[in-house]
Amino acid sequence: MRAAILGLALLIMAACEPMTEKSGTTGSPVVLPAGVPADAISVGNDLYMVPAGMLEGCPSFRPFSPGKMVAQVIQYRHRSGGFTANRADADCTPR
Repeated sequence: MRAAILGLALLIMAACEPMTEKSGTTGSPVVLPAGVPADAISVGNDLYMVPAGMLEGCPSFRPFSPGKMVAQVIQYRHRSGGFTANRADADCTPR
């Protein structure tokens, strides 16, 4: 039981980490692995943000990973360029 609670706590904490967009070091487009949506944005090792439409006038995203568990939380673009679950910190300028 303790292991299950600890695992859940770690999953929740990992979902709260700030996410930033990764880009290729050569400036070339990032090639996405099979199964990853074409409009996905790479934010980490096997972790992507996929556009989920407009929510109250603000572009929203959902986490996606072909091989890892991800928290099902709507994310927004943060003013700094990363992602946030807090809509008050979101840059709601359509991209």
